[in-house]
Amino acid sequence: MLVADFTNPMFFEVVRGAERAAADRGYTMILSESQESADREARTADRVIPSVDGLILVTTRLRDEQIRELSDRKPLVVINREVTGVDSIVPRLEPGIGEALDLLAAQGHRSMAFLSGPQRAWMSRARWDVLFDGATRRGMRIVEIPSSAPTIEGGRDAMKRVVASGVTAVVAYNDLIAIGLLQGVQGSGGQVPRDLSIIGFDDIFGSDFTSPPLTTVMTPLGLMGERAVEVLLDGEGGGAAGEGARPPDSKLVLRGSVGPALLG
Repeated sequence: MLVADFTNPMFFEVVRGAERAAADRGYTMILSESQESADREARTADRVIPSVDGLILVTTRLRDEQIRELSDRKPLVVINREVTGVDSIVPRLEPGIGEALDLLAAQGHRSMAFLSGPQRAWMSRARWDVLFDGATRRGMRIVEIPSSAPTIEGGRDAMKRVVASGVTAVVAYNDLIAIGLLQGVQGSGGQVPRDLSIIGFDDIFGSDFTSPPLTTVMTPLGLMGERAVEVLLDGEGGGAAGEGARPPDSKLVLRGSVGPALLG
């Protein structure tokens, strides 16, 4: 299993679910990190592929053609990415994002931002597309604001741009960015959710440790890891995301970081 960043708790449950499924079938799982680098990921995959029975790429930064080339060499599954001709495990984004948008609309929010992830992150684009479509259908204005990194520091760095945009709510690419934004707002003398409502993604360990606790769109990370191993070892091959089984649903986890829009 190749993951993008060991320091991101999002991967904990994915790895645990995959390891549990692999052990149940008598396999040992080897874990490696790309540090958000496509070049490092490609070199690592090339080194390990002669010694393993298959590969699982989690939030991969490789190009589609690189992924297909690897899948021609060994069975391969990608998590949180869709690649034509390659098995993938991707949650249905619409349920959780729809719940998040309904919550914001009910709280009077009419202008929001998506604090996006890495430029090469397929999931960041996918979340933006669903958010954009859902927001416009609800009569809400939405803008995309890039973050410098998918980390707490990246969220802090984006705080001034978020404030300058004039939005009353933010949905962040992941919980780490959301937590950094929350800290940035509070560090500048603001309050969450009085001055800004914030929603994250993934429901990582610790997302409820913030003050206020973070509202987030949860994806079943452990289940996704389990399914990736099952698809890999069952040799389904060449399937679209979720083929053969219903993709896992996302859902909103409501905590304290969303409140009524401050309408001046």
